[in-house]
Amino acid sequence: FAILLIIHNGVTYLPMFQFGGSVGNTDLQNCIIRSQRYLYDLKNPNLVFIGSSLTARIRTKLLPGSVFNLAYPCLSGMTGLSIVEKKTEAPKVLVIQLNQMLNLDPLLIDDVLSPASYIPKKYLRALRQEFRPTSILRFIFGSLTGSKGQLDDWYLPQKIDLSSGEPLRLSQESIAQTYVDAQSMPKVNYDISKEVRSSLEQNVREQYELFFLKDGTSYIDTPLFSKRVTEFRQKLMDLKSKGTRVYFNQMPLDRANENFEIYVHYVKRIRDMFANETFIYVQSEDFSYTDGLHLDDRSAVLYTKELSKQLNLDQ
Repeated sequence: FAILLIIHNGVTYLPMFQFGGSVGNTDLQNCIIRSQRYLYDLKNPNLVFIGSSLTARIRTKLLPGSVFNLAYPCLSGMTGLSIVEKKTEAPKVLVIQLNQMLNLDPLLIDDVLSPASYIPKKYLRALRQEFRPTSILRFIFGSLTGSKGQLDDWYLPQKIDLSSGEPLRLSQESIAQTYVDAQSMPKVNYDISKEVRSSLEQNVREQYELFFLKDGTSYIDTPLFSKRVTEFRQKLMDLKSKGTRVYFNQMPLDRANENFEIYVHYVKRIRDMFANETFIYVQSEDFSYTDGLHLDDRSAVLYTKELSKQLNLDQ
């Protein structure tokens, strides 16, 4: 068995990364692949983003230097922060999505950070999610059908150049052309019915009701909110002791969705609880959204350019 494992480890490794690496069959599997690439393959991270699918829309390939997007669709910054904290090399700059910041996915944490398997997976790539049979078969199928180009999609795990240990980036010419193309793209005009907007508001309310209880006309913190804030602060202190500079980034939403009562309260409480941190909020009437929450392709590029200025990355 050991010999077969070693052969599998070597045979699948280089060919798959040469063509971009494999992907999982579920969001959770792709989140695990993203985490393991960050922990095991990325070297000397300069700038790291953590957050949910809102942050996943940031076009990191357009940004200078070693930039990694550790955003998890349907998850949050608390999950990402736990992964960042585990890596020996701390990022120079950490950008934390303020929206949906305190949620935690125990399934992902248990799979990625399990003490029994963390070290073996570091040295035996065949044990990682990316090189499991189902992931390999998905990769092979995509290669044979010509659909492997979808691996470049913003939703999937970010690729890393294994020779340098840095995330893949676009050339300067491609970056400039991407910005030009974005300017010429039409704005997306989505129309959300009253029923859909009501359902969306209900989903938002359910997310934040984990942390706040309605008391008459105001909200009070739940014990879980206080617990997660304390844990978050401790993790930030540990990273800052290693020299990490931290920003809290409030991803933009459609204006109507930013006015949900419990969401407004949540943003205020986070800003109050972390009042000494540096906050970033880039919003524009020029942005458009696919569903009222996620920036569309055009706006994601424009947002990334403006965010780069806010982080002084162009200097």
